Amino acid sequence: MLSNQASGRNKMVCLTHDLVVAPPAPDALSAALARRAGFGAVYHGGGGLRYARAVSEALLTATELAGATRAITERVDGAAVVDAGIGFGDAVHMARTVRLLEQAGAAAMAIEGQVSPKRAHRHKGAEHLVPTEEMVGRIRAALVARKGATPVVIVRCNPLSHEGIARTRDRIAAVTTGSTVPLAATPLPLALVPGRA
Repeated sequence: MLSNQASGRNKMVCLTHDLVVAPPAPDALSAALARRAGFGAVYHGGGGLRYARAVSEALLTATELAGATRAITERVDGAAVVDAGIGFGDAVHMARTVRLLEQAGAAAMAIEGQVSPKRAHRHKGAEHLVPTEEMVGRIRAALVARKGATPVVIVRCNPLSHEGIARTRDRIAAVTTGSTVPLAATPLPLALVPGRA
């Protein structure tokens, strides 16, 4: 789980057993309203940003995401958890995305194992996932690209809905390190998370 910890202009997200509720915030105004309502963190995702920009999520760019993240962190005293999706490409693109989001003040970022370019089929229940080895490469690139301990890397695992529990558990075990936080895209029993059985 994640918790908030004050750190200068922004907030950091640190590993803890406490739950952090982060309502969606596609822009600084939404984030300010969430902060006024008492939330210490917001979730800035591609889905919300695409509605705000009136474009398909697959057409958003890393610089657009970083710019929108910076607008939130410059104006709101709270942690921004950012959905970085597929990192806008392969491991090299992932590294650049991490650097952009780190400079923008993201406290944490979620990455996933879908193919690049991203496809819209997932909204119909179909997932197009990269091999586990490629996902591990993306995660390593993300961790190496950071200059510090943030943004915290949240690893989203998507196969539960169509590949089953066993494949999902294997993928989580392969992609989870001591420096990442696993996230199952479909509710996953806690006993399936490595180290939590």
